[in-house]
Order: sequence, then structure tokens, then C-alpha cells
Amino acid sequence: MLGNWLPEFPKEEARQLKGSLLQHNIYSKKNYSGHGRCSSTPN
Repeated sequence: MLGNWLPEFPKEEARQLKGSLLQHNIYSKKNYSGHGRCSSTPN
């Protein structure tokens, strides 16, 4: 899915973007299992 547009970015930028997406993904999943809905603010 992301593979289509990621190569257009500079390698460093793509790496940071991918990293932050991954972090957010993990956080969302952890948060989701906590209270059944995605929240951007930690409790």
C-alpha cells in the first residue's frame, strides 16, 4: 500500500515517515485494546 509512493521520497525522509507511522500504529493498537477506541491523547 505505502510501497507505491514511499520511493518518491528521499531515503532519510521516507525512513523517518515510516518510523513515525509504525510508532503510531503500535500506539493505536495498544490504545485500542485499552479502551476500544483510538485516541491521540494518552491517559
